[in-house]
Amino acid sequence: MLNPQQLSTLLAAMDRVIPSDEFPSASQAGGMTFIDRLFRTDLAHRTPELAALLDQIDAAAKSQHDRSFADLAEAQQDAALTAVEDSPSRKAFAWLVDIINEGYYADPANGGNADAVSWKMIGYAPRVPGYDGSQQVLGDTAHPRSLGESAR
Repeated sequence: MLNPQQLSTLLAAMDRVIPSDEFPSASQAGGMTFIDRLFRTDLAHRTPELAALLDQIDAAAKSQHDRSFADLAEAQQDAALTAVEDSPSRKAFAWLVDIINEGYYADPANGGNADAVSWKMIGYAPRVPGYDGSQQVLGDTAHPRSLGESAR
């Protein structure tokens, strides 16, 4: 599991990847619930990799501004994220951005995209004949929980 500092870094990073505007930010839309579920199940084996990346983001913040990532102003957070993105950890950083986006745009039953806010933002209204979404439960094989699971 992630420690409290890593969780704070993750929460702040999520909201820099998808900040709020007229629509909620990644964390406001339930992104942390999505990521928590994903790393307790399908990606549990990759939790150490996520923890290391979050530590690297925090280290970049401390190196640049002598404060933890979550305590920085948005522009300073962006600079720390850019430093990690431009580092040898570029691939891991892109992976984190992908996961944050998955949570924001995923089926709300998967823990993110609360109240389907991102779907409303892009004008998406699922129209599956005879299906209104109320029947869906987690683990429903017709509606995978993650992109990794859908490829199986």
